[in-house]
Amino acid sequence: MNKNNLSKVTPSNLELFQKYKNNKNLTERDINEILMFVNEYNSFNELFLHYEDKCKDDKLAEKMFSRGNFGEPIEYILGKTDFLGLPLKINKNVLIPREETKELVIKLVDKINEKKFPRGNFLDVCTGSGCIAIYLGKNLENFKGYASDISKKALKVAIENSKNNRANIEFIHTDKCRYFLQNSMKFDILVSNPPYVDKKEEIEENVLKYEPIKAVYLKNGTYFYEYYFKNYNELMNEKFIMAFEIGYEQEEKLTRLIKKYFKDDNISYEFIKDLYDKTRFLFIYKD
Repeated sequence: MNKNNLSKVTPSNLELFQKYKNNKNLTERDINEILMFVNEYNSFNELFLHYEDKCKDDKLAEKMFSRGNFGEPIEYILGKTDFLGLPLKINKNVLIPREETKELVIKLVDKINEKKFPRGNFLDVCTGSGCIAIYLGKNLENFKGYASDISKKALKVAIENSKNNRANIEFIHTDKCRYFLQNSMKFDILVSNPPYVDKKEEIEENVLKYEPIKAVYLKNGTYFYEYYFKNYNELMNEKFIMAFEIGYEQEEKLTRLIKKYFKDDNISYEFIKDLYDKTRFLFIYKD
């Protein structure tokens, strides 16, 4: 066999793994995820059993490894992610769901059950991939779900994710809550993970490079929260929960805004820390 023929031999999955395992931007898990994807394997166990087999599409694998080599997040490379057991399509028009957002929806469902909301409706503002609305839609019986975003491209992704997960969510293209205010619609639950980072230097380089910056950064990091607070009487029903993911340094400013806009004696609120012991969530209640 001559050298030209040798250069065309298809590498095995193991050879590709060995080639890229020391890449600084690709974890071993990322490499295995790519190998599972290009070989159409359903699990790591299936990949493990076929490590020494030839890669089904080594050219595609090499392209995906190259993207990872430059720091592109694995979720964008694969075009998908998992959100608490829900398979989601992901592309560069939407943020990659974070662990904090998973915490937010779990805590919100717990609070809804604790407050004993028998039925009602919820609104997810700045829905992005739709992960929050879809999770709530799948885990709250007798609730009608709505979600909004100003980005038509993001809504296209969210709608596809909702259909794929058989979640009954009505998606609305609007700026913040404008459509709902114009149509005098009120909600029992309002949840939002808006752009709130107001210091660009705190944003990771690969986030700035690959993710939609408008969904992360805002010069006034509490702008969206103040908007919700200003309009709560027109947006919320008599008994409600508002739940937000927030910046870890925003508690003091948000407390001032709460006291400015919420005058009812029945209003209560709490700031909650995330798994990393940073203040990351704000819940506001009216019983």
